Amino acid sequence: MENPTPRKRTPLPKLKFPLMGDSFMGGAEGDINRKYFMYLFVLIILFVFGYEYFNAKKGNGITKASSNIEKIEWKGKVTKKYMGYDRPDIRMFDLVEANKKVSKIDISADSSIFFELLMPRDSVYKSINSFKVRIKNYTRDTTIVLQFAN
Repeated sequence: MENPTPRKRTPLPKLKFPLMGDSFMGGAEGDINRKYFMYLFVLIILFVFGYEYFNAKKGNGITKASSNIEKIEWKGKVTKKYMGYDRPDIRMFDLVEANKKVSKIDISADSSIFFELLMPRDSVYKSINSFKVRIKNYTRDTTIVLQFAN
């Protein structure tokens, strides 16, 4: 008894890439224009380096040193308050000003009770070249002097 031979399946179509032609494994020169692949590779490398350069120039945007805190004016609302549970020495908050600019301020070096009194949705006012900070809340209005060790 003879076994019938199975029918051969139809071959699959070649894989095509946009702007590059047929698959990479094709041996003929007409299958792929390798110059487009090189252009794509160069564009990806330029994008990666440009993104890294942009992030390095932008910085993390945290106002940290006491001299920097003294030079800026605060006039806005606190939206977030950061506290490190694994590192309790981190004390930061986000301040949103009237022009919707968000500033991240780190007052870890402050030894006053300012951070304990500060809560989200509090309005915070500080003038330039001063360490006096006014915290305005619905129930209390408090003025605190920030104390940094110099």
